[in-house]
Amino acid sequence: MHQTILGRTGQGHQIDLKTVALCGLVLLFTILTTTDTAFADTVYVSDTRQVNVYQRPSASSPVLAIVMSGAKLDILETKDRYTHVRTDNGTLGWIRSAYLTKDTPAQAKLNRIHDQYLALESELKETRGKLDSIRQADREIVTPAIKPEKNSSSVLLWIFAIFTATAIGAGGFFAGIKWYKHRISKKLGGFSF
Repeated sequence: MHQTILGRTGQGHQIDLKTVALCGLVLLFTILTTTDTAFADTVYVSDTRQVNVYQRPSASSPVLAIVMSGAKLDILETKDRYTHVRTDNGTLGWIRSAYLTKDTPAQAKLNRIHDQYLALESELKETRGKLDSIRQADREIVTPAIKPEKNSSSVLLWIFAIFTATAIGAGGFFAGIKWYKHRISKKLGGFSF
């Protein structure tokens, strides 16, 4: 299918819609492949302490920023020994490719593990606090059931019971002595001692 478009001089030009669609697809593909935010690979600065981000792919070009070990960067392109990257704060620049790795560096892993440790330590402290409050609640529930009530009438009852038992025991003891004396005097023929 062809469409006629008039030029400046009034002459008509024919444009093929298939050609327009193909040009649109090529333009879309170009935009998608050059867009550095949507499809950029992620790399990390290796376990070197800090790395310069240069304006151009050369160590003699001006330094735009310094990134630390473990910094996450987006790859835009690679040229010779340098990689064009974007930092987390949006700085675009070049870094020597030798300082980049796709693996998370040891320092970044250590920092992540340390953060997990701190979170678990905090969770443990919170759990211990909850356990202590549960134990305290259990003591408050169980303790009254175990401890007998101490009011004045029960104390007096115990004192009376102990006094009565002592009196009966003492009375039995003296009665036993009297009976034993009586039996001995009977055996000795009425002799008393």
